[in-house]
Amino acid sequence: MQDKKVIVTGGMGVICSYFTERLLGYNEVTAIDNESTDKIENIKQLLGHKN
Repeated sequence: MQDKKVIVTGGMGVICSYFTERLLGYNEVTAIDNESTDKIENIKQLLGHKN
């Protein structure tokens, strides 16, 4: 999947944060998460990305 607009639900979870990171290479990604059980540490490396 390339050059798409992608929404990832549960984006701060361990598995979804991995998918989000991989998708960011070729897509515009928006991650949505209610932060009820996930941790910001899972996506620290993604914060500030141009998307």
